[in-house]
Amino acid sequence: MADAHLKGCHPIQNLGAVETYSRRYLYVTALEIVEHDALDATTGQDTPKSAKPITKDVFDGMSIEDQEAIRSIGVQVISLLAMDDVEGAVQYIEQCELDADSKTALWSLLDSKQRAAIKKFTTR
Repeated sequence: MADAHLKGCHPIQNLGAVETYSRRYLYVTALEIVEHDALDATTGQDTPKSAKPITKDVFDGMSIEDQEAIRSIGVQVISLLAMDDVEGAVQYIEQCELDADSKTALWSLLDSKQRAAIKKFTTR
């Protein structure tokens, strides 16, 4: 039998872990039990391309010039929102006549409270 070395466990707990695993392994082998494990749960599933939000991917995929333009618009929108001028921020965004990708990229520069304020204003 091998030893277990689990973090934060006393030697008797390690011994219990070894015995429990051995007993389980022997039952599965003796009774020919098929057991699903974590690997089975993920087999055949596509892995996500990126852990970062899609909005951030859109911004990162833009040219440097386009990123700077979006940042400039973002600074203006954020300053208007900081002054509680949500209507002014929405009007400014509309004046910029951004395409869908640019709006998505701008959205990635705003925090959740800023996005919520804009959403709330535009849905009334």
